[in-house]
Amino acid sequence: DAALAFHWYLRAAEDRILDAMFRVGQAYLFGTGVTKDVGQGIAWLEKASELHDAKLRLVQAYTGKYGGDHMNYDKAFRYSQELYAAQKSGESSSGLSGDGVYENILLGQCYERGIGTAVDIAKAIELYSEYAETDYYACEHLGDLYAEVLNDLETAISWYNRATALESRHERPSA
Repeated sequence: DAALAFHWYLRAAEDRILDAMFRVGQAYLFGTGVTKDVGQGIAWLEKASELHDAKLRLVQAYTGKYGGDHMNYDKAFRYSQELYAAQKSGESSSGLSGDGVYENILLGQCYERGIGTAVDIAKAIELYSEYAETDYYACEHLGDLYAEVLNDLETAISWYNRATALESRHERPSA
């Protein structure tokens, strides 16, 4: 029962148990076992991020992935930078992949869309390109940039073809 699980996670979270704090934040973001409350979800993830790396969900929350009116692009950019720096230095990562792709894509999206920073297409391309030889999502983002922003359809098609080839070899978990 999701509501009962939430009850026990909340009790543990109040005792500053990291995993419980993260799960309570997630539960509020998705409305699992409790009424969806993006603000409460963000608050619990902020608390958890003080102890460990719950920053990925904060970036997603601050960019509107979970709805609500809690968007904060400055914080999303700052947390994206911290995730990227931690991944590059070999410290903790988002936990979604061990290869750093998600950290690169998150920060690349900030530069691409001007989330908490000035738009910098060259920096976005640089970040996406770091994993373009091996990662479907990086190639897809490059294809989108070349098609939609740079209006270079020939290069975009090349990146989309590369993404398709990579996708057919292995599936990646959804972010």
